[in-house]
Amino acid sequence: SLLDALHGAGVDRALLLLSDLYGRSLRPDIVARAEDLGYLLGPYDSYHSVHSPATGANGTWETARFDAAAYERGRVINADGSGHTGFKGVGYHFAPQAAWPYVEQRVGRLIRQAPYSAWFIDCDATAECLDDFSREHPATRIEDVVLRRQRLAWLETQHKLVVGSEGGSVLFADVIHFGHGVHTPYIGHLDPGFRDRRSPHFLGRHWPPDGPEQSFKPVPVPPSLKTPYFDPTVRLPLYQAALGDEVIATHHWSFDSLKFEDLEATRGLLEILYMAPPMYHLNRTTWPTRRARILRHLAFWGPLHRELATAPLTGFEYLSEDRLVQRTTFHTGRGEVTITVNFGGKPQAGHAAHSATVNGLTAVPMTVFRAAP
Repeated sequence: SLLDALHGAGVDRALLLLSDLYGRSLRPDIVARAEDLGYLLGPYDSYHSVHSPATGANGTWETARFDAAAYERGRVINADGSGHTGFKGVGYHFAPQAAWPYVEQRVGRLIRQAPYSAWFIDCDATAECLDDFSREHPATRIEDVVLRRQRLAWLETQHKLVVGSEGGSVLFADVIHFGHGVHTPYIGHLDPGFRDRRSPHFLGRHWPPDGPEQSFKPVPVPPSLKTPYFDPTVRLPLYQAALGDEVIATHHWSFDSLKFEDLEATRGLLEILYMAPPMYHLNRTTWPTRRARILRHLAFWGPLHRELATAPLTGFEYLSEDRLVQRTTFHTGRGEVTITVNFGGKPQAGHAAHSATVNGLTAVPMTVFRAAP
């Protein structure tokens, strides 16, 4: 019903990523329906960590559950002979060489059960690569990069999938189609308020399963992080200029477009200026309450991105002394397109407050957008 609701509202193109690997996501009928509606659909997967089979359900997560052989013989080994500890201090890092047969088995099994069109592998494209001193699967950091690249590329060449990962390092840019955590990186560890249940900045619990607070609970951004990560006057679209026509780069899933209630307008305008896709957490309960805001933004961003998704960003400039009026230039086969954004709360440089203006395109229904302040 959520797929039909999206399509009925006019959302005719979307990449839909599930929050889990197994569970309720393994529904061939849902995958087929998404395909019929023109959506890409895929699971969340990871081979970052390997946990002991003896670990209780509350101390592990589904992507890190492998057999005893993987746990005993697949861990990355440090120079001193100890195992390299896994994410959140649980288990160990899973060596890419040792993980390979498990990748083939898991992906093959899931594709047979539900023929997904997309796949997301966590962590790989962050370039967190390690020297492995194991006698069974030794590897340098460079060899680690090569192995991770090979498994990402395999998803496309073997299974014809649209492939994404966390991050978007240049080391992996040619083997992924999209990257999470580029436009907004993971910053959940940078302010204690994010994890303090008494703080107004508390990100929320990973509960309930159908609508975890961390995904749906809006919070104000901590003052300590507002300037370095979200102030447009101190940002530059360097990644977009270098790799924007190669990798579709968006937010980390912990901080979707609606997570920070006091930054919705600014982040929306940055998405337009940089041509970064918005990200929304959705379920059947929250779609009615988020619908109007999402559709309003997509009505402007969507047609624009269809024209500029693969166009290189070739120019960036400030048009006001306070740097709140900015312009990007994209080069298309038909000429140059400019996007001018005024992030400020008052008109200046000929542009309305909280607005975006497009010049050089006639194939879009709107050329001016006003963000809700």
